Amino acid sequence: MAGNQAPQTQAAKEPQFYLLKETAGILGCSKANVSRLTKLGKLPCVRIGSYPLFARSYIDGLVQKAMGVQS
Repeated sequence: MAGNQAPQTQAAKEPQFYLLKETAGILGCSKANVSRLTKLGKLPCVRIGSYPLFARSYIDGLVQKAMGVQS
């Protein structure tokens, strides 16, 4: 065993959630619009305290669907 390093998992390499600002940038809209869609129940999120987090898989799926890419 080389060194004292723990094996990295997929979760450690890539975040599973996007922040509000990141989500707005990816979707090409404002943070206010993302918040509005969340409040209307059209864009699901998980809240940690008052911070909404958006599932990476869901947001990436929306982008792929909008681009016509099948996964």
